[in-house]
Amino acid sequence: MKKRLFTAAAVIALTYAGAAWANADASASAERHPMMESALSQLPPQKAEAVKQKLKQAREQNKPLRDQARALHEQLHAVLVAPQFDESTFIAKKKQLEGLQDQIRANMTQAFASAASQLTQSERVTLATAMQKQRHHAHDAAAPQGAPPASGSY
Repeated sequence: MKKRLFTAAAVIALTYAGAAWANADASASAERHPMMESALSQLPPQKAEAVKQKLKQAREQNKPLRDQARALHEQLHAVLVAPQFDESTFIAKKKQLEGLQDQIRANMTQAFASAASQLTQSERVTLATAMQKQRHHAHDAAAPQGAPPASGSY
C-alpha cells in the first residue's frame, strides 16, 4: 500500500513539473524560459517577436485545456487521499490528464513549427544552434560530476 501511494504521489509530482512549461504565462516568458528567450534574442527583433506571438497564441488556445488539467489534478489528489484508494479511477483520471497534456504539447509544437516556417533557413540555423547551446549548458550544469556530456540530438 505504501509503495502504491508513493508511486502515485511521484506520478503526480512529475506531472506537475511536466506541465509547468505548458502553463507558462506570456508576460513571464523570459523569467520562466530564459533558454528560449536567449535563443530568440539571436534572431532579428521582429522575427523573435513573431515567434513569441505564435507561442503566446498557442498558450491562450491551451488555457481551457490547462484549466481542465488543473481540475483533473484536483480529482487525482482527491482519489489519492481518499480513505479507500480506487486504482481504476486513478488510472482513468491520469490517462485523461496525459491526453490533455499531449494536446497542450501538440498545440505548442504546432505553433513553434508554424513560427519556424516563417524564418529563413539561416534564421532557423541560428535559432537551432542557440537552442542547442542552451540545452547543452543546462544539461551539463545539471549532470552529476563524471557524467558524459549531453547529446546533440533533439
